[in-house]
Amino acid sequence: MATTQRQNYHGLHSRFQVVNDLSAFGASWRLLALMLCSPVGTVLSGLLVTRVKVAPLYIFLVGAILQTIGLSLMGTLSVSNNGVPSAQYGYQVLLGLGIGLTLSVLIVAAPLAIEEKDTGLCLLNVVLEVANTDTAVFVGAITQARILGGSIGLAVCTNILNTKIESASGWLSSKQLSDLLQSAQTIKTLPPNLQQSIRQLFGKGYNEQMQVMTAFGGAAVLAGLMMWEKQPRKMH
Repeated sequence: MATTQRQNYHGLHSRFQVVNDLSAFGASWRLLALMLCSPVGTVLSGLLVTRVKVAPLYIFLVGAILQTIGLSLMGTLSVSNNGVPSAQYGYQVLLGLGIGLTLSVLIVAAPLAIEEKDTGLCLLNVVLEVANTDTAVFVGAITQARILGGSIGLAVCTNILNTKIESASGWLSSKQLSDLLQSAQTIKTLPPNLQQSIRQLFGKGYNEQMQVMTAFGGAAVLAGLMMWEKQPRKMH
C-alpha cells in the first residue's frame, strides 16, 4: 500500500484543481477527510494490536480491503465540472482508514517474529524471519519498500495521464499539447470551447489512475491472504 497514500493525495488534489477548476486551497480542504482518517486509522491499528490483542494480519486485510473499495469508488467520479460530489467524502473516509490501518501494522507486528519455530511454508514466516534477524533492518526495508512503491505508482500514473492528454492531439496544436503536458494550468489559455473537453479528458485520466491503484490494492489483499495462518499471531 506504499503506492497509494502520496499518489492518491496529489492525484485527487490535482483532479479538483483541473477538472473542477478549484483553487489550491479549495482542493486542499476537500481532502481533509482523507488526511484526517489516515492518522486515525494508524492510531486505531496500534490500539487494536496492543490493547485489544487483535491479530495484525486481520487488521492488514481489513485495511487493504477498505483501500481497494475506496480506490475503486474514487475511479467512478464524474468527469464533468458540475461541482464536487458529496459522496467522494465517504470514499475518502474508506480510503483514509484503509491507508492508516495498513501503514504501520507490519512494524507493530515485528516483535511477534518467530517466537516458536513454525512448520510449513507461509509468506508471513519469511517476513517475520527477516524481522527476527534485525528489527532495525526490517523497519528500514519497509520504509524503502514504501518509497519504491510510491515511485512505481507515480511513474505509472504519470504515464496514464500523459497518454490520455496526448489523445487530444487532434484538437490542439503541437505547442498547446506540449504546454499542456508541462502544466495543466495551460487549460486556462485555451479557447473556451476546448477547455471543458480538455477538463473531461483529464478527468478520465484521473479515473484510470484510480483504477490502476485499485489493482495495487487488490494485490495487497492477495498478499494478506498469502500471509494467512490458522492461528494468526497476536501481541501478548
